[in-house]
Amino acid sequence: RQDYVKAQDAFQQLITNYPNSANVDHAYFYAGQSALAHQDYAAAKSHLEKVTNTSPFKPDARLWEGKVFQQQHLFDRAVPLFDSVLVTEKAGDNFVQANLLKGECLFEMSTADPGDYPKSIAAFDQILKSKEGSIAERNEAAVRKAKCLEKMGQNGDAMALYLDVLYGRVAGDDSASPAPPEFSWQFKAGMEAGSLREKQKDWRGAIEIYKLLEQIGGAHQQLIHDLINKLRRLALFDPSAPA
Repeated sequence: RQDYVKAQDAFQQLITNYPNSANVDHAYFYAGQSALAHQDYAAAKSHLEKVTNTSPFKPDARLWEGKVFQQQHLFDRAVPLFDSVLVTEKAGDNFVQANLLKGECLFEMSTADPGDYPKSIAAFDQILKSKEGSIAERNEAAVRKAKCLEKMGQNGDAMALYLDVLYGRVAGDDSASPAPPEFSWQFKAGMEAGSLREKQKDWRGAIEIYKLLEQIGGAHQQLIHDLINKLRRLALFDPSAPA
């Protein structure tokens, strides 16, 4: 019921009252998760560190330790923990999550050191070049990679990748897939692609992208409709716009 403070206390009681239980590693892990959920970072780190190296929960604990540092914007301390997960996890959910989180942290670090953008891309590519991850996760990796490319000034490559996500061309995202449609990252890709077209004053190109987003619908449909009308006016009266 998302009462994380009481949950943390209950797991801590289990550890105290049954120190020899086979469930102690579980309790440390879930106590750490609960502590992080209500931003008790010191307790979260302490509990997660106590999950033993032989525990099947250890990769998960390292992943969540990395999240502790990420939430505190200590990205340089989070990345080595995600790397430690990837030493043993070559597939599956932890592999995908560690690469996504590592890529996000490296992207944030790139503000100070643009040389980290290629490292961020490399993390997202681990997902895109494998068969791992859900459609949403693969789309997320592609959008985040495209944003790195945009930051590096490679706008053409960024646009191509945004459109790949928008049109469902990212590997694993196709009409034959049994998985339900994924719209959140497709919408994000469309907004980023449209924004890039707007920066180029390619109003008609932006309109075509936003039309597709309008068809997708959702909570932002009216906003997109209004944006299309605004760009149509710009297309009519801006002599500098591409033909």
